Amino acid sequence: MQAVGLPAPLHSVSTPIDGGSLRVLGSGEAAFQAILERVRGAKKSVEIRAFLWRDDEAGNLLGEAVLQAADRGAQVIIHKDRIAAVYEYTGGNKQSFFHKRVDPIRGFQAWFLGAVYRAPGSFKQKPNELAQRILQHPNITVEHM
Repeated sequence: MQAVGLPAPLHSVSTPIDGGSLRVLGSGEAAFQAILERVRGAKKSVEIRAFLWRDDEAGNLLGEAVLQAADRGAQVIIHKDRIAAVYEYTGGNKQSFFHKRVDPIRGFQAWFLGAVYRAPGSFKQKPNELAQRILQHPNITVEHM
């Protein structure tokens, strides 16, 4: 197998490789912007699989784009990993976008991770009106896996 050279530095979005549609998204920011553009341009459907979805600036930007797509008539399916709530409670701003009610099992897991890694979590989840509107929208299905 021959190595493929990257057509652009890793901090930017490459042009399609070998005439195909595959692109290298060289940074998290470039990838996130590409995701937002796709959701904002969706006309028929949006499908998102998310491990982490924090209640922060990025999470709310994506949430707004999803809600706007659904308002335009796109059918939206979000597959959200339930286990990731543990990491949402203990990392970043410690706020989960969807998992606002901390169940006992996730609470214990978050407490344990916080104790082991000396990174205490937060079980005080602040309400997010945007998340509630997404959960109640008729064109949006959120599956917690």
